[in-house]
Amino acid sequence: MFMSAAEKIGFPTALIIMLILQLWEPLAVTVAAEVVVSLAVLFAVSKGQRLGMLAKGVLVTPIRYTLMVADLFTIGRFATDLWITGNRKWRK
Repeated sequence: MFMSAAEKIGFPTALIIMLILQLWEPLAVTVAAEVVVSLAVLFAVSKGQRLGMLAKGVLVTPIRYTLMVADLFTIGRFATDLWITGNRKWRK
């Protein structure tokens, strides 16, 4: 659980820092490496329908990155409410 939480916060934060600092080459290499590794794992575990699953993995990649950024904003708002404003009247 801890490693999942660290990855959910750390990876998007690193991408945003690279964007802010305009580190385009490291950003491109990081994104390309992550996409290649995740698609390779998907290809390896998909027995029988490897090419179909690979195509679906490529199509889902932009959605995955969008959700990473959305999760980061949600975590940021939660942290702000919890530690800065003290607002604990969340809609449930």
